[in-house]
Amino acid sequence: MLTGPLRWHTLSGRVRYGATMARPRSALTKLILSMPPGLSAKEVITQVRAKGLRATESNVYRVRRMFRPGSEKQTRPSATPSVAPVRTASLSRAEDLLRALGAEVGLARAVDILVAERARVRSLVRR
Repeated sequence: MLTGPLRWHTLSGRVRYGATMARPRSALTKLILSMPPGLSAKEVITQVRAKGLRATESNVYRVRRMFRPGSEKQTRPSATPSVAPVRTASLSRAEDLLRALGAEVGLARAVDILVAERARVRSLVRR
């Protein structure tokens, strides 16, 4: 296991600290990835040991998981909030009040109130 900061040498000879570059793939990783994915981990280990390298089942599973096709870093959707839809038609104050009433007392009671108010308005208009 690595301890301390990672050091990378640049072409100019300067040393850079931190994980600014990807580590090169080891010979073991390249060998595991070169084998067919249908092979079991135990079969892979026997072939790796025949080549003179050491590996464990968990190492094989880890390499396959990290380098499976399509495992590139997924980008999350932008963090900008979506814009609320703008009402195209201006709604009358009465419609807004009706929606508020329906939310407050329930739809069935709001319909009853609306029918009663409609009857009252009709009786006033007919006079």
